[in-house]
Parts: sequence; structure tokens; C-alpha cells
Amino acid sequence: MSPKRNAVIGFLLVLFFTALVPATSLAQSAITGQVKDATGAVLPGVTVEVSSPALIEKVRSASTDGQGVYRIVDLRPGIYKLTFSLAGFGTTVRDEIELPASFTATVNAELKIGSVEETVVVSGQSPIVDVSNVAQQTVMDKDQIDFMPASRISTALSALLPGVQTLGFADPVGRQQLTFSIHNSRPAEQLTTIDGFSNRMALGVGGSTSTFYNNQATVQETTVTTSGASAEQAFSGIWTNIIPKEGGNSLSGQIFTAFANSSFASSNLNDTLRSRGIQSVTGLKSLHDFNPAMGGRLIRDTLWFYAGYRHSAVAQYRAGIYYNLTPTGWSYTPDLTKPSWIEAQDDDYNMRLHGRCRRGIR
Repeated sequence: MSPKRNAVIGFLLVLFFTALVPATSLAQSAITGQVKDATGAVLPGVTVEVSSPALIEKVRSASTDGQGVYRIVDLRPGIYKLTFSLAGFGTTVRDEIELPASFTATVNAELKIGSVEETVVVSGQSPIVDVSNVAQQTVMDKDQIDFMPASRISTALSALLPGVQTLGFADPVGRQQLTFSIHNSRPAEQLTTIDGFSNRMALGVGGSTSTFYNNQATVQETTVTTSGASAEQAFSGIWTNIIPKEGGNSLSGQIFTAFANSSFASSNLNDTLRSRGIQSVTGLKSLHDFNPAMGGRLIRDTLWFYAGYRHSAVAQYRAGIYYNLTPTGWSYTPDLTKPSWIEAQDDDYNMRLHGRCRRGIR
């Protein structure tokens, strides 16, 4: 067998077994709380089951400790249902609990003495304050990301938050790949992560930076931390954390397309400017974005995938710069009918594999 083939097989094996390793991402959320009876006494040993379509195993359970406190960690963003049960007490259900990314929801419960056939369903507003976290965070879910009038770039969404100061573009044609600060933080302290893991967006030695354009069709939520960050954050500035989508047993997908050219853009070029020798202004030449994504199962209840592709490009005219009518000569004769333009484009391919062991560990 050739060394090249051995390398390919080895890479695929590492990728497969990595997908089965239990997830310990920094971006996970949790649900915690305390269970009491009707008199206010704490109840140890209560079984707490949490279920959600966001969970691959659909249901996860825990028990309250001696203080009646339970905690279920490593949860993905989504809508959850909690069921509290204990022998000699009726069952209590809390449903429609919306859990955002990097958030610890406090959900307390009260059990009343009764038969196990009795079930009390409590529907109410989801917790909106994370009392166990001092960080100032803003969560933008999928619906907000899809309908927000901003470029499909994570930093463009972060720049819309109150108090965020936009410093400039890191893209030569302004695709809204922004650098920004808050509370007078330096641009070097800007950080973008994917599921809690750094993608080296922060500025390095000498002020150089790596430009990152995320595949928006594979993003479930975006969490932006503007203050009170934990020790996990290496910088004191803005932390943008991207939560990617995961596949499931059912095949699903989406596709996003966009197109525009100079006919869709306005211009302030008029006869007065032309009389002064200005024959062209900076403006849009063309823009297009093609972004499909799809997810599903590789092995039912064991291994899932979510993959996406994105091609985006923007071309922009440059004011006052024209093609040369005599490109082979030593003189410059501008062709006023052909203004110069610059283009930037990006192609992104990614796939997320997610699985669990047979014993049920994610």
C-alpha cells in the first residue's frame, strides 16, 4: 500500500474516532435549579429529565443532591422540556424552556404529594438572566441572523450592538469584515471563536491578522461577550463565539443566494463633477453569494454530519483610476470608458461530524 494511501486512510480514521469523542466545548450551556416540596423543604433524590430535539440522545437525566439541587451540563442551544419526578409525589413538567448558547438557566420546581399519575405542567417565560455568570452577553439566534439587515459575517453582526465602536474594514472592498472595540479596547483584543475554540482571529505580533469569513448557513447562534468575560478568554475586548449547527437523524438543509450589480447601487456622479474632471466614483460593480448547507445521519443514533459550502465575491470600482490605452508603452493614456476595479472573493468548505458512544456519552 502506498504511503499516500496510508496517510489518507489514517486521516479518515482519526476524523471518525474524533467524532465519537465526548464533546467538552466551552460553548455549551446548562440548566440548574432546586426542587422543594409544598412546605419549602428541599427534596433530594428527585429525578430530573431534560428532553429536546437539540439533544442527539433526545433525553438526559440527573438527580438532586442533599440540598435539592440539580445541574445538567453540556447542553446545546434549543427548546427544552424538564420533568421532575419522585416516588410519593406528583410529576411536575416545565416546558418551552429556551436555552441560548453559553447560558446557565435556573429552573426551580415544586413537587406536591400525590400519585405518580398526577402531572402538573407549568408553562411560562424562559429564564432571561444567567444568575451564575457575570459576563455581559448578547445572543443572536438563527432567526435574528437570517433577518438582520447586515452582511453575512459574524463581525458585522457584533458591530450592531450598543457601545461597540467600529474602527474600520479588514477587507479591501469592505465586505464588512470589521475591526471594532468596546470600552476603549484595542483592535488586537478582538477575538472570534467557533464553539469556544479560537480560529486565530486576534491580532498577532506586529499587528498582523488572519481574516475569517464564516459560513453563515452552518451557524446556529452567535454569542457576543462585551464585558465580564471569564478566565477562558485570553483578551479583554469583544469575544464573538459562533455556535455551528449539528446534523440529526433526518436529512435537512437550506440554500441562500444573493446577487447585485451596479444597477442596484446609487451614484453621486453628476455633470458638475464631470466638468471638474471626475469621470468615475467608487461604487459597486458586482456582488454574489451562494451558500448551501445540508445535514443528516451517517449512522442512525450514532454519527451525524452537517456540511456547508459558501462562495462569496464583491467587486468595487476605484474612483479616478482607469485602464491604460497604451499598456505596452511608457506613457499613461486613461480609457475613460473603462474604470478600474478590485475584487475579493472567498470559498469555504466545512463539515461537522458529531457522534456518541454506544453507552450514551456525547
